[in-house]
Amino acid sequence: MVGLDTPLDDLLDRYPRLAVLLMRHGLLCVACPLAQFHTVEQAAIYHNLAPVVLLRAIEAEIVRLNERPDGASKDGELNTGAEAL
Repeated sequence: MVGLDTPLDDLLDRYPRLAVLLMRHGLLCVACPLAQFHTVEQAAIYHNLAPVVLLRAIEAEIVRLNERPDGASKDGELNTGAEAL
């Protein structure tokens, strides 16, 4: 489960494809060494975003991508991201 207290590093480890969403919101966490220390809430505040709005966007993107922590879709097929191309 993803929450406001989820470290960005953990979030990106579990859902690497969320990097695009974070970058669209101005969070360059993918390349930031502080990602291991900042939570979703802290990053949102630092970037002048409403934490709950960012969290809802993250949750919606996870649902949209139909992603699980292991990178597989609900039917067990590997989610390669090719469908987005």
